[in-house]
Amino acid sequence: LVNGVGNLTSRIVTMIEKYAQSTVPASVPCTIGFDAQLFWSQYERAMESFQFDAAVAQIDELVALLDGVITKEKPWEQAKAGKDISVLLYNLAECLRHLACAALPIIPGAAEKILSQIGYTRQESGKKEQVWGLLPSHTKIQKGDILFARLTSSSSS
Repeated sequence: LVNGVGNLTSRIVTMIEKYAQSTVPASVPCTIGFDAQLFWSQYERAMESFQFDAAVAQIDELVALLDGVITKEKPWEQAKAGKDISVLLYNLAECLRHLACAALPIIPGAAEKILSQIGYTRQESGKKEQVWGLLPSHTKIQKGDILFARLTSSSSS
């Protein structure tokens, strides 16, 4: 979970920084196959029944979806070709917001850092956070430190 979330966050924030002048693009409907209602109903069902592994699996599936979209769409190539990638960037950033909100009970420190990086201030907790499009347009993003430091093994003599 941590490697996937950390790498994905870095990729999305870096793309917004590079291709959208560090500003969240205009809010748009979801176009990348993420069903917020389904995601949250499955996530809540898992959390309410204390199946934390299933809740983490939901987050992992979202990470995989977003990684797949980035790999397929190649936004860096589209931008280089002069295409407008703002719709894609908003979709990725808004999905990252959903991911971070879902991760709050599991990895709270990292989830708060993600929300801070994408310029999102939580207004409510619970179901109100589960609606698509709450990431405000034209919010400045702030690339932060690495979310998860790599563990290194130390040899003892």
